[in-house]
Amino acid sequence: MKYSSIIKGLFYVFFISLIVGVTFFFIISYQNNHKAQIEVQNYTQSVNRTQLFHSIDLNIKNIESNQRAYILTDNTFFLSKMNVSIQQIIHDTISLKRLYDKNSFFTSTADSLLHFIDKRIKYSNFIIQKKKSQGIHFVVQQLNSGYGNELSDNIHSKIQNHIDSETLQINEINKRLTSIRFVSAQHIVWMYILILCFILFVFLVILKFIKVNERIRTELTIANDTLTTTVHTKTQELSSLVERFNLVNKASNDAIWDWDLTTNQIWGNENYLKLLNKTKNDDQNFTDYVSKIHPEDIKISNAQYFQAIEQKKTEVSVFYRFQSNQNEWIFLHQKQIILYDELQNPFRTLGAITDISNIKNNEIELLKEKEISDSLINSLPGVFYMFDSKGKYIKWNQNLLSYTGYDIKDMSTLAPLDFIAPHQRNLVKEKIGNVFTTGYQQVEACLYTKQKEEIAYWFTGKKITIEEKDYVIGVGIDISEKLLYEKQLIALANYMEKVREEERTFISREIHDEIGQLLTGLKIQLAWIKKNLKESNEDVLEKMNDSVGLTEKAISSLRNISSILRPSILDDLGLIPALEWQLEEFQKRYHIETTFTWNVSSIEIVSDIKTGVFRIFQECLNNVIKHSKATQVDTSILIQDELITISIQDNGIGFNPEELHTKKSFGILGMKERISILKGTFHISSKINQGSLLVIKIPLD
Repeated sequence: MKYSSIIKGLFYVFFISLIVGVTFFFIISYQNNHKAQIEVQNYTQSVNRTQLFHSIDLNIKNIESNQRAYILTDNTFFLSKMNVSIQQIIHDTISLKRLYDKNSFFTSTADSLLHFIDKRIKYSNFIIQKKKSQGIHFVVQQLNSGYGNELSDNIHSKIQNHIDSETLQINEINKRLTSIRFVSAQHIVWMYILILCFILFVFLVILKFIKVNERIRTELTIANDTLTTTVHTKTQELSSLVERFNLVNKASNDAIWDWDLTTNQIWGNENYLKLLNKTKNDDQNFTDYVSKIHPEDIKISNAQYFQAIEQKKTEVSVFYRFQSNQNEWIFLHQKQIILYDELQNPFRTLGAITDISNIKNNEIELLKEKEISDSLINSLPGVFYMFDSKGKYIKWNQNLLSYTGYDIKDMSTLAPLDFIAPHQRNLVKEKIGNVFTTGYQQVEACLYTKQKEEIAYWFTGKKITIEEKDYVIGVGIDISEKLLYEKQLIALANYMEKVREEERTFISREIHDEIGQLLTGLKIQLAWIKKNLKESNEDVLEKMNDSVGLTEKAISSLRNISSILRPSILDDLGLIPALEWQLEEFQKRYHIETTFTWNVSSIEIVSDIKTGVFRIFQECLNNVIKHSKATQVDTSILIQDELITISIQDNGIGFNPEELHTKKSFGILGMKERISILKGTFHISSKINQGSLLVIKIPLD
């Protein structure tokens, strides 16, 4: 029992000593490891800074060489290479600032170096611009000043000083790491001793608690199975996510890239590599991509990117031109996501690039078509308009504004009826409504200007449908001069018709009075001669009888000609008797049955209207003789409400009314002209072998 207590006491002493020793070892080891990690981190940063200094120094030299090459050759290829070097310097300086962020001394010296680098880049850009604007002689003078060489020498000197300083620091770090490794080696020896002691301790514990271990082993087996199942499930989920990402990547038409700002490495998907004409990613991804961006657009995109970083934005959207593998400029849209660390410094950028060349080209084509359509619309001689079903103007030409006196600001508040004379707005409103139902309408109305002037116009309207929405487009033509000419032509025709009737009346009167009297006198003389001739002269008597008969026929023909030229009954008895007499003569001459009905026996009518109606009636009867082959003509005249309505119907062969638009009938044209002079209307209806009906309406006023 006593021995067991001693063993137990020794066991506890050994256990406590083991715990203390292990704790002390881990504390010392942790401190050494922490120091080693700090030194390794400092070593890595010094190496990275040294590499960045070498890269900056190399790109400064590339800028100088490409600058000289462009000045000597004027080849823009060297400018693009110079821009690539500038972009590389910008990205190197960002990485350099990140590495110097926590060291105020090196940050100030690095800022001094970056100041000289910025001056050297600006001086190179200045030389390039002067070469383009003032030629090589001015550039040579600038280069001979030695200012650029002085800047380059200062930059190379400062870079070399930094490299030397970093080299010394790397050597010091190596010395400290060697000392730490020696101490660590000693600790490792003690660690092995403690491990052996720990193994003995564990062996004793295992012997003492073998049964407990069995139970724990069983529980661990169960836990291991559970963990294995969980790991397998998570592995499948991860595999599914990876597979889904690969499928999305293949299905996407975008070029996707991931830029690690700490290492300046870019990974791109298959579409990204296609833009660069590559098969796999390499260290030149960034340089190759930047070299293909249009020189004018690279400055703008970089400015937007750095502005976003200054404002701590997480998203940037840029558009630029990119040189394709076929050496053509295509349009790309790039959306970038910027990630920041806990100090709000950018450390990673991801982006997606979409080819929008088709969209951009379509926009350019649409702009061209719009310019053409606007030019065509503005070149129209009249006004052009387009409005929707609510009366809102969508498009118009400049003539609509210039002719009405409105400006473009007024169009948002004006409706179509505002451009129509007030007394005609109901008519035009009805026509506009008909456009949306029938598809097309036209109307003669007055254009109403801002100064309340009215100008006669001929308006058209046609319905069009765009994206399932109905609009009205149309043009308006100024017909004020046309109407003036029509009035003048009507007045001239009226005057000519009046002169013609006066001449007919004059000729009829002269024939009736002068020639009629001469023939009557001749007849009397022949009768006297016949009476005083001797009966023995039979031949002379026969000739005399023939002469008397011819004279009587001449007098009868003279009366007929006089009646045709100007029937005296029209002036003596009026319109109704004259029409009735004309029908009787028509029936006698052509043996066509006629009827005539009227609602008044006599009426006082202006001479011009009375003559016009009579001539129109004569022309209608002439058309029946020429074309209808009728055997019956029914006529009527109705005078009511200051309106004369004449109806003439025959039972002839008829015709197709549509042929009136294609054939020239001088009889119809003559009637149209006379009716137009009298401001009347007429309507013809007919069918083949079913006769014709002509209705004429003439106002008495």
